[in-house]
Amino acid sequence: NNNNNNTIITNNKTKPQQRSRPTRNINNNNQLIATTKPTQPSTKTTTTTSEDNADLTRSVEQLTALIRDFNFDRTLLSNDELIKLVKSNHISIYKLENFLGKDNAARCVEVRRDFYRLELDELDKHDLLGIRDRANALINKLKYEDLDYERVNGACCENVIGHVKIPVGLAGPLILDGEAIFVPLATTEGCLVASTCRGLSALRKSGGVTSRIRRDFMTRAPIVRFNDIKLNDALDNVERAIMWLNDPTNKEKMRTAFNLTSSHGRFINYTMYPVNREIHIRFEAQTGDAMGMNMCSKGVESALKEMQRAFPSMEIITLSGNMCTDKKVAGI
Repeated sequence: NNNNNNTIITNNKTKPQQRSRPTRNINNNNQLIATTKPTQPSTKTTTTTSEDNADLTRSVEQLTALIRDFNFDRTLLSNDELIKLVKSNHISIYKLENFLGKDNAARCVEVRRDFYRLELDELDKHDLLGIRDRANALINKLKYEDLDYERVNGACCENVIGHVKIPVGLAGPLILDGEAIFVPLATTEGCLVASTCRGLSALRKSGGVTSRIRRDFMTRAPIVRFNDIKLNDALDNVERAIMWLNDPTNKEKMRTAFNLTSSHGRFINYTMYPVNREIHIRFEAQTGDAMGMNMCSKGVESALKEMQRAFPSMEIITLSGNMCTDKKVAGI
């Protein structure tokens, strides 16, 4: 507002403004000196959580397109989006560590816990059976912090949702080959440590324990079958298969296929026991410090696939025909 002297008059009346208008400066000669640009409204970056804004998560189609892109960082997906991919069968809940990487093992546990809470809600929406409340209480009370899940993954547990504290008692000493050894036992079974201590005490008073190793290996005995229509043809194939397995060149092929599956498991030998159309093949392998039954199973499966190249009609009935006799006393 200008008066007769071309002086700017300030209007003190405040009005709500969405944004500031340009200001004009006029000198005594009624000339416009400068014009300032209007101030833009400030933009604030708001962080929204997937829980508060579930509708903002991307669709399954968008997510599948992203995870197919090798350059996409999968860790940028929200937990809700990961659960959406699990529910749509694009990733497996027990393979989250493979999907996100072992470095994100702790986050995988969090996602898994949220997923199973949702599954429980679907299982009993109205909680008529009391399943949801009991199971949710179990998940909520189950501790999951303060554990190095990177060491757990692929080593001692799968589909992890947490961990528990177990009391550890000390039994002993056990006198083994002249050396005193204390044995820690993690258990919730009452009297187990006490009874073990009594047994070790009896062994000490008897002069201790002397150990001998006759052979050191783990076994896995699959069954293969030849389903030829004529029994004679099947029996002929059984004999051919036994001859093939006994051939040193083929045994080396089986050894290579077995050893490729593990950095610790090492093929030693196998023995064949034919029964009608079937052959029990008892594999022997060294498994390092582990018991190694899973190690043997993977190696045997790989070796049998190598054998199937020579015998396409051969059927693998089972990886364990009960001739392994693991964890059981057996004359074999």
